[in-house]
Amino acid sequence: MKLRLPWIITIIVTLVLGGMAWLAYEAKTLEKRFASLDKKAQTERLLQISLETVNTELDRLLQLEIDRPFYEYAETYAPGLPEEKRLNNTRTSPPLAPSPLHTHTPDWIKGYFMIAPNRQLGTPSQDKQILSWIKETPGLLTNLHNKAENPSCPVVIPGETPPRHSGNNLPGTISITEQFETNPYIPIVAALPHGSFFAWWYKDNLILMRSIRTTHGYYTQGFIVEKQTLENILLPLVDKHLPSPSLKPARTVGSGNINRLPLTLLPGTEIILPDMSARTRALNSAILSIYIIPGIAAALVIGLLIFYSRLVRRRDDFVSTITHELRTPLTSITLYAEMLEHNMVPDSKKHEYYTSLYKESTRLSRLVENVLAFSKLTRGKLRGRQDCDTGENIFNQVVDKIRPRLEEAGFTVSLAIAPQARILPIRTDIISLEQILGNLADNAIKYGKGDEKPAIQITVQLLPRRVLIRFRDNGPGIAFETRRTLFTAFSRSAKANAGKQPGIGLGLTLSRDIAKSIGGDLSLESSSLTGACFILTIPA
Repeated sequence: MKLRLPWIITIIVTLVLGGMAWLAYEAKTLEKRFASLDKKAQTERLLQISLETVNTELDRLLQLEIDRPFYEYAETYAPGLPEEKRLNNTRTSPPLAPSPLHTHTPDWIKGYFMIAPNRQLGTPSQDKQILSWIKETPGLLTNLHNKAENPSCPVVIPGETPPRHSGNNLPGTISITEQFETNPYIPIVAALPHGSFFAWWYKDNLILMRSIRTTHGYYTQGFIVEKQTLENILLPLVDKHLPSPSLKPARTVGSGNINRLPLTLLPGTEIILPDMSARTRALNSAILSIYIIPGIAAALVIGLLIFYSRLVRRRDDFVSTITHELRTPLTSITLYAEMLEHNMVPDSKKHEYYTSLYKESTRLSRLVENVLAFSKLTRGKLRGRQDCDTGENIFNQVVDKIRPRLEEAGFTVSLAIAPQARILPIRTDIISLEQILGNLADNAIKYGKGDEKPAIQITVQLLPRRVLIRFRDNGPGIAFETRRTLFTAFSRSAKANAGKQPGIGLGLTLSRDIAKSIGGDLSLESSSLTGACFILTIPA
């Protein structure tokens, strides 16, 4: 166990320190993770609010274009007119001016266009500049013709690799509504008797087209929106929520987050979080606890390990000492008994041998009694005996029990009882009192002999609600460095060990524990100038 204990301590301390380091790292990064989660949640909330605003405005703008044709050349193309009127108008009526509803192009629309069944491109009379722009933009006119004939065909930009597609899964054309992902060309709103709009991107231009039925076949109407123009209209609506929003073209089906157009509203990066100072203070308190608690736990573990190692060492010392202390009297008893049994002792020496047998057996009995008493007290078994008598009778009885041992060791014993303590009744455990003073007497016999004739002075005083007993010897006293461990179990002074004094270092510890078990205490008087003076207090 002695060899393995340092390794066990090292492993446990390493694990504790590693756990503290891990907890410290987690605590340090916790606030950053919370801030990241808060920012993400705040961004999603503000983005949802902004999308509602953007979608509402787009609904309003697009509905205006859905509810009316861009322009009409004559009533000839009105499907609701009788056939004879349509034919008459076809032969005689010149094209009419554009509808009054369309005399002004909205700011967010770059221009209108129309493709006739013969693939001829036309524009409203008030917006002819869009015609030249379409023709001058490389590849745009070709894509318009292709989309007019087949909305599902891919967008081809000159100089770029043609997109691959299979069946209806075509990149380059995008549904305005995300809820129809299986068919990206289902329109946003049916505008019968006119067709339905579908939207697609050509570079940074969003093009919306629909097919209308006329008496001369199907025409394709459409309008063009610049991304920058649309941003100028929509982004100011949400910049109070999102500090740096932007619009990104959604060029794959279902990738946009705006309902009516293939667009993605991006929130930007500088999201302003609400005041988190209260939570930060609470988090800092938690972080401090994370640092403190493992530190306390580590200190407790190390303390317990040190205490355990000392306890193991004391246990080994106790086993070694108690074995020696038991072997010595047992050996003497066995030897004397064997010699007496075999008549090897002269008659003149038999009394001396009988006396030695009695002393050794008494010593062995006290040793065993002390060990058993200490074992009971450590298990929490308190003494409950109560004897009631006057102080004079009690202390005379107790001192008479220990006087022979002291006088035999060469000590003179004096007892002084204060007048009040003599006549007043005292309730205490006389047997426990005898054991305490007996241990003090044994301690004085071992260590209390000095240059002068050894003497023991016992004084009894009555104080308010307690009795104070002083047990003083005139020996060399107790060294200062020994006083710290004087009442520690199995602890003996270096002088005692060097002098091979008998004992196991349990007498004073047991005496104090017994004193406490009957409601008193035992201590060493620090102001004693000569010898050692122990102070025992018991309830009055």
